[in-house]
Amino acid sequence: MAHDEWVAIEREAELAYFILVCLITLTACVYASVGLGGGTAYLSVMSFWNSDPTILRPTAWALNIVASSTSFQAMLAIALICASLQMLFAKNKAEHRRSKNPPVLPSLLLGMAIGIISGLVGIGGGIVLGPVLIALGWADMKTLAPITSLYILLNSSGALVSFLFTGGNVDLSLTGVFCIAVLAGSFCGSRWGAEKASELVLRRIFGIVALAAGAKLACAYFGLIGG
Repeated sequence: MAHDEWVAIEREAELAYFILVCLITLTACVYASVGLGGGTAYLSVMSFWNSDPTILRPTAWALNIVASSTSFQAMLAIALICASLQMLFAKNKAEHRRSKNPPVLPSLLLGMAIGIISGLVGIGGGIVLGPVLIALGWADMKTLAPITSLYILLNSSGALVSFLFTGGNVDLSLTGVFCIAVLAGSFCGSRWGAEKASELVLRRIFGIVALAAGAKLACAYFGLIGG
């Protein structure tokens, strides 16, 4: 192969890499504005670069930390789509009242169940936990972000540590670059979500990302795209 052809290939690879980093930064910004890690979206974006789940899942867990199987897939997809539609078409925040004292035992069981499902699917769990908390009236959009961010941090940390202890490897150089992109996007998104955005706008954003995640899981379940 001629030298000019090698140069052209390298330039195309560099451009693709730059676009990937930009997409991850944008994803982190959007998801962080509503307290989500973006694991489902990171997996979708990175799947255009690499389809190896042993690389994608630990990378997504690492990105979730920085930002703050099939049997479950159908139920999860339906739940996300229904929750997203409820949030998208809610007209005012009075429709989602927050209770003062969520029960301890059901909260623990809920967190454990979502953690198990999230570990199997390879996401941080915030995209599942958020709509459930809203539907149960245990949080509003302004208090949801710190709750889901902490949950994603702990859930993804546990998943990543477990993966490493069982012999898994993480591409540190690539993940490091992505982490910087996520850190920048998450900082901007979380600041905007906490200080500028209204609860209605945040609910719409959460509804859109939940709908996208549910649609992706449904397509994967029916074999329309890769899982």
